[in-house]
Amino acid sequence: MSTVLKALHLLDFFDEQTSSFSLNELVTLSGYTKSKVRRYLLDLLEGNMIEYCSSTNTYRIGLMPLRLAKVREACTPMQAAIDNEVRNLSHKLNESVHCCIEIGGHILRISVVQSKKKNRIVLPLGEKVPWHASASGLAILAFSSEEKVLRILNKSLPSFTEYTVTDINTLKEKLTVIQQRGYSVSENMLENGISSVAVPFFNPQQQACGALSVVMPSIRFGPFYSQLPIDLILRSAKKATSLTLGQFPKCFPGHNKQVLYAN
Repeated sequence: MSTVLKALHLLDFFDEQTSSFSLNELVTLSGYTKSKVRRYLLDLLEGNMIEYCSSTNTYRIGLMPLRLAKVREACTPMQAAIDNEVRNLSHKLNESVHCCIEIGGHILRISVVQSKKKNRIVLPLGEKVPWHASASGLAILAFSSEEKVLRILNKSLPSFTEYTVTDINTLKEKLTVIQQRGYSVSENMLENGISSVAVPFFNPQQQACGALSVVMPSIRFGPFYSQLPIDLILRSAKKATSLTLGQFPKCFPGHNKQVLYAN
């Protein structure tokens, strides 16, 4: 990994839940030496990628990423349209909906609309989502290259609950099922009491680059799944695919149909 990438890697730790870090915290999280982290932080400060807060002795995201995000959205509009699609799907299903995309080998949540129900799942924006323990991660992996699947699954996979699958052969079997039906399911895999269903969307190379996921308390998931409105989720995924100028692969179930049914 180049020096530039190592410096940028420090930015991966910032999200909506944890927006600032001290030098020592970044050393612990990154695994880099203190001298290297200090040098990377100085470079990021010079480029306005981060800011230093003297009152708390911590670092936070700077103004340059905001400028770059504005330029990206102005040249290739996507965020507003994705937000609108997530909002519409959440309104139709009356459940929390989020959109994740792959950036730099990580899955990041870029859009969230919470359910209006009192018993709902709160999803932090900008949070990293694990590949193997989430409906979004599995949906993307199922329609990725074999090389990518092996690269991700051959790593040491953490177990979050007793339902988290970490065995590579079992995960490959799950990916085969997802390829056959076109959507993924996660029940209590990341956190007990949380279940979700996700459909991937695709880039111009017909590789999955993100996913739309409906998330709810597991106590509601059984009745929801028994009448799974996969047609609505698929339509939203197709709109997300069009926003990325992508195309569903011919191997995707229901590729030539308007509606993809759960069974």
